[in-house]
Amino acid sequence: MPLSKSHEQVASEILYFYRHSYSFLIDWEELKKLVVPLEQLWQTVKGEFNGFVETLTPTNE
Repeated sequence: MPLSKSHEQVASEILYFYRHSYSFLIDWEELKKLVVPLEQLWQTVKGEFNGFVETLTPTNE
């Protein structure tokens, strides 16, 4: 399942910020807006992954 538009937007903003900033110029207030939503994104991705894993059937070798 692809990321929702909001998750896609968060990922895009983080990549943009990372590519266009220098580590010694990082403004935490700007970065915080991008980092805080990552917890929700991670929970969504983890839930999707776990849901997928539960659908797998074990194979006997």
